[in-house]
Amino acid sequence: MCTYEEYCAKRYETLTYLLKLLKNIRPNKSKDIIKQLYQEYSKCMDSNLKFKKTLGNQIITKDEINELWIPVESNFEYDTIKVSPKGASILRGLYLSGELVLKENSDIEYSGELDEYINMDEEILEEYKIIERTNYLINHVDEIKIDDFSYNLLNNVFIDQCGYFVGTQSLVLDGIEVFKNICRYKSNSGKSNNYDVRFYWIDKEGHQQQISKESRYSRNRRNDEKRNWGFGR
Repeated sequence: MCTYEEYCAKRYETLTYLLKLLKNIRPNKSKDIIKQLYQEYSKCMDSNLKFKKTLGNQIITKDEINELWIPVESNFEYDTIKVSPKGASILRGLYLSGELVLKENSDIEYSGELDEYINMDEEILEEYKIIERTNYLINHVDEIKIDDFSYNLLNNVFIDQCGYFVGTQSLVLDGIEVFKNICRYKSNSGKSNNYDVRFYWIDKEGHQQQISKESRYSRNRRNDEKRNWGFGR
């Protein structure tokens, strides 16, 4: 399982993407300003000096630069630079105070383009807690409660306990027999497969419950008896 920092790095948006959301910005030139800050910060760290710089009404220290410039390893020659929601708030401040590079003869026009992302810290943390809980329960099946049931949890528990299969198998979780049914569907060309996955059980109040994921091929002609004429002939 990845650490919280690793998960955040996956969920965070890139600096280039966020800059492009801002109206009238020259994203590459503006990115160079943030890059210059990071380079100055790196030199201070190499020399064991304290980093502090003021841009507009923003005070940029070690904490701020590490939210604004997060190098993430990529498949390309250079790291991908990502920004945390806290970093996006700093970026917004730099934009509003005129510290980023605008297109010629244009003005600052902010309409909340970064606001949703800035408020995502709590959402990302909650997502990670769910992943953390799911990974724990996969290894502690006896602690699973019916309120924990989700597609991701049930699918991973069945794979761990029963492996991969087509058809139906069942497990007892929280005293309830839970069934997993997998049905294979083919693409119209017949060259690839995809699967309908369905979990179903009777809850403690006697009601049937279900969680499912439909195959992307289930509605294809090949898989419809009324429309599949000509396939394989």
